[in-house]
Amino acid sequence: NRRAVDFPAAGDEGWAGGAGEKAAVTRAALALRARRPDAFGGAATYEPLPAEGPAAAHCAAFVRSGRVVTAVTRLSLRLAEAGGWRGTTLPLPPGRWADTLAPGREFTGHARVEDLFADTPVALLERMDTTQTTQTTQTV
Repeated sequence: NRRAVDFPAAGDEGWAGGAGEKAAVTRAALALRARRPDAFGGAATYEPLPAEGPAAAHCAAFVRSGRVVTAVTRLSLRLAEAGGWRGTTLPLPPGRWADTLAPGREFTGHARVEDLFADTPVALLERMDTTQTTQTTQTV
């Protein structure tokens, strides 16, 4: 029991890998925290971000210090039974928001929740500085 454990490298199995998903989300969140310590420290602010639309109750979201948005799916089985997101949106604070879990994706305005959660049941967005660029913008 004192030998080195041969764990696969975090993220090797991609989003479908269960533990790999969690490791990838954790890795992205820690990298974001390193880039934006002001959004996570003791002086950081926290503001709920309510979704709008028929499935709004299935999305929990908040913004930290105007720089980081975290959104998660809740009660996903009931959501699926009710027909999915059906036009539900998340009104984002002003600015351009980069998806840290899907590099290259960007959101502005009212983001379609089905787009936010296209690959994972969680979204972690970082407000872009004017010097940053991304490849794609998705808005409603």
